[in-house]
Amino acid sequence: MADRCTWNISIGYTGLELPKGKSMPVASPVLALDAATKQIELLERRARHDFAAAASQYLWIKPKEQPLARLRLNWPQRFVYERYLLPAWQARQPFAGIILKARREGMSTLIAAYHYHKVRWWRGQNCYQTAHDDDTVEELFSMVIRFHDNLPDELKPPTKHKTRQELEYAAPWDSHLRTRVAKYLDIGRGKTIHHAHLSEIAFYPDPETIFAGILDAVPLQGPTSIILESTANGAETWFESVCTMASRTREDASVLGGRRWQLVFLPWFWNPWNVLPVGPAFQLTAEEVDLQKRFILRPEQLAWRRSTLQEKELLHPGRGRKVFMQENPATPDEAFISSGECIFPEDALDRLKRQQRPPILGYQVVKVGTWRHALVRHPEPAAAPFQVWEPPRRGYEYTVGVDTARGGGRDDSAVVIIRMPEYRQVAQWYDNSTAPKQLAYKIAAMARYYGTGADTMPICIVEVNDAGILVNAELEAMRGLEPLDIYVWEYLDKVGQQTTTKTGWWTSYATKDALVGVANSLLMAGSVLVPSKAIQDDMKRTVEIVPKVYRTHGCDLTMAWLMAVFAAYRKIARWQPAAAEMLFAPQQTAIYPEDRDSDDAFMRDLGVYRDPVLYDATFQRRIRQGHADFGSAMENL
Repeated sequence: MADRCTWNISIGYTGLELPKGKSMPVASPVLALDAATKQIELLERRARHDFAAAASQYLWIKPKEQPLARLRLNWPQRFVYERYLLPAWQARQPFAGIILKARREGMSTLIAAYHYHKVRWWRGQNCYQTAHDDDTVEELFSMVIRFHDNLPDELKPPTKHKTRQELEYAAPWDSHLRTRVAKYLDIGRGKTIHHAHLSEIAFYPDPETIFAGILDAVPLQGPTSIILESTANGAETWFESVCTMASRTREDASVLGGRRWQLVFLPWFWNPWNVLPVGPAFQLTAEEVDLQKRFILRPEQLAWRRSTLQEKELLHPGRGRKVFMQENPATPDEAFISSGECIFPEDALDRLKRQQRPPILGYQVVKVGTWRHALVRHPEPAAAPFQVWEPPRRGYEYTVGVDTARGGGRDDSAVVIIRMPEYRQVAQWYDNSTAPKQLAYKIAAMARYYGTGADTMPICIVEVNDAGILVNAELEAMRGLEPLDIYVWEYLDKVGQQTTTKTGWWTSYATKDALVGVANSLLMAGSVLVPSKAIQDDMKRTVEIVPKVYRTHGCDLTMAWLMAVFAAYRKIARWQPAAAEMLFAPQQTAIYPEDRDSDDAFMRDLGVYRDPVLYDATFQRRIRQGHADFGSAMENL
């Protein structure tokens, strides 16, 4: 008993800090024992419920910029913890997060500390960390061991196992933390994991298999967490697809293992160490002035950016800027577009920004029979699945572009509707959980909305690669039953450009060139209107990785828009002579034009332009009537 009392008395004086003005009554071992026990309980309780305080007092790290120091959360770490991890833990809800970040933001340190906090101060917690190579795994686990070794002896739990990749505490803690390299494909299988961290998952050799094992191991109920954290590693990758999925998943939707995934983006300028001192001669370039205004940056941050860009250009001649954007993005788009050049003209995309506006109507596409679907008004247009910028107008013609997916949650099916004339995008819809046959009936409901309202037959152009062939076949079967038409394939490389008996659009390297060529011609002529911000964002991410190879995965709205524009150009506007476009088409403006009445005499004549014989006769009649300046316009041609 004397030894036990002496040990606890030493705790009171050396292991813990007593409140100011308080002293330990050494003459009374029982009182000393009680006071020390209460003090330990107080510190334990505080550390248990306040991760940030426990980290700053008990967890030690070895930062690159200074010697061994206590972990005080920097701004990116505090943002992720307070915005995402803490609310989910307090609500006892599972957290599923994808962290797309710049380099050296401190995320691995934060998550390793968060996992250790759960293992040390909560019972029965199993934490798992993986990384892409052995060196990173060793570095992650060395942080965990440093946390354990630098705890005060009085707060250090009894250890059951302590190896090079595993730390397990004995009862009553009964918790363990393990790290493993991502080359083992059985990770997570046959285990129960409460908190999983997949570090730099963009660099895993087989991220899908490892991720699937982790999904099965982490329960869907209770305060669990799965965190995918990485810098980008090029375009057309699995990590890019899951980032795109998370950015488009609505708040009430659950995908990928029944979880609601949240995308967390950390730009380079949030890193407090990304600064360099500047002198009085330091002058900002025009690009840096624009960045300063856009992101509210300090000169020291821009000096670091300039220096790092120069360094990357020396290491990667001709590719330095792209490498910098991938490793230190300022926006999520920059992280993935750095592997290629955007296929659309930048000045045209800049003009499109001025056309952006929110949708004015929104609808849900609901099932009203075995297969039949109908539109039901949604109270919030911006949150509706089917968003409408312009309702149907009588006499106008429409094309419906459809990019198809299998409906398994990994890729979006997308629908974009174009109104002619003006190539005006009037509606969009996308979803990643609709099966092909159901998609066909949803498309029919959208086509019915515009076909009935406009008293015309919208032309549906469906990508028939993969699952799209079923969608196209179902729509073909609806012709005559629904107010819709189907795109018929044409030979673009044969004399006469004859139509065929094939329907739908087959996407290949050659046909993508045709899509992009038509779209860029119209963009440069200022002949298209795209009010949707989502489509414009997709267009910025659509790049040419190498000649003739376009990155369109994850840019489903862009593909649907390209097909709708192509169908409008080939099936509707192809009979419109250039002179008639110049003289009689409505004037375009840089901003999105107001709705106008197109039912004047000339536009009524354009209603027959799908029949070349009728249109030619109408065009000749216009010539005979002698429109002003028509002769000079023909001479200029």
